[in-house]
Amino acid sequence: MEELQLQFGVLFPQKEWVLFTESKDKLFPYAEENVQKFLESEWEKDDVKEAVVGLRKLALEDKDNKVDGVVEIPGEVSVSSHNLVNLSLNEATDGDSLRDKGKSLRVIVHTHICYWCPIPFQDASKDDQISGLVSSVKWLMSSDRKAGALKQLQGLIWKQGYDNGDIKGHVYDDVAAALEQWRSTEGQKVYIYSSGSVQAQKLLFGQSLAGDLLPRIDGHFDTAVGAKQEAASYTAIVEKLDAKPEEIFFLTDIVKDR
Repeated sequence: MEELQLQFGVLFPQKEWVLFTESKDKLFPYAEENVQKFLESEWEKDDVKEAVVGLRKLALEDKDNKVDGVVEIPGEVSVSSHNLVNLSLNEATDGDSLRDKGKSLRVIVHTHICYWCPIPFQDASKDDQISGLVSSVKWLMSSDRKAGALKQLQGLIWKQGYDNGDIKGHVYDDVAAALEQWRSTEGQKVYIYSSGSVQAQKLLFGQSLAGDLLPRIDGHFDTAVGAKQEAASYTAIVEKLDAKPEEIFFLTDIVKDR
C-alpha cells in the first residue's frame, strides 16, 4: 500500500479557514506507472473515453501551435471547417470516404446537403492508441502541464487506486485535530485549494489514513479558478466565499504562491 505524504499550507481567515494542499511524491508516480494498465482495462468506459478525447484534442492543438516535443495520439481526430474540401453532390454518395490532408472523413448526403464528420483511422488499433496515449501522458506530466484532460485521467487512475486499497491519503498526525479546532469557532470554515483536481482532493481526504476528513472540510477549489501563482485566482476565491481579502490569512510552504 502506498502512503501519500501531504505537504500543505493553510489560509487562516477570521471567517473562513482554507487548507492548501500539494501531493506529488506518490500520486503522480502512481498515475504514471499505472496509466497503461488502467487504459487497457477501462478503455470502454464513458468517463475514460471523455478524457481520451480531451487528450487527443490537446495533442492536436499542441501540434498546430508547434509545441516542442508534442506526442501525437493515433485514433479519432477532430476536423475543423478550414481542413475540409468542397465535394460536389455529383461526386458524393452516402457513406463515401476520403482522406484530406491525412484526416479520415465520412461524407453523409441527406436532403441535398453534405455533412462532414470525423471517423476513426482504421489503421490505429487499440494497442496503438493506448501506446500513443501513454507516451503523451508521460510527456505532459514531465512538462508539468496542468491540462484539464490530463487531470481528469489522473483522477480516474487515482480513484481506482484508492478503491482497490493500493493507495491511502497520508496526512500528518496533527491535521485531523487542527481541522476540528479551526472549525470549532462559530462561523469559521475550512476550504481546500490545490493544483490537484477537486476529485483528487476529495479522494485524498475522504480515504486518508486518519479516516474520512471530508466532513471537516467545507469546500474545494482547483485550477478551474485559475493557477495558484496568479493573483486573479485568489480574487476569484474571495468572491466565491463572499469574504473580504483581509478576512483571509494565507499560509503556504511554496514561496511562489505568496
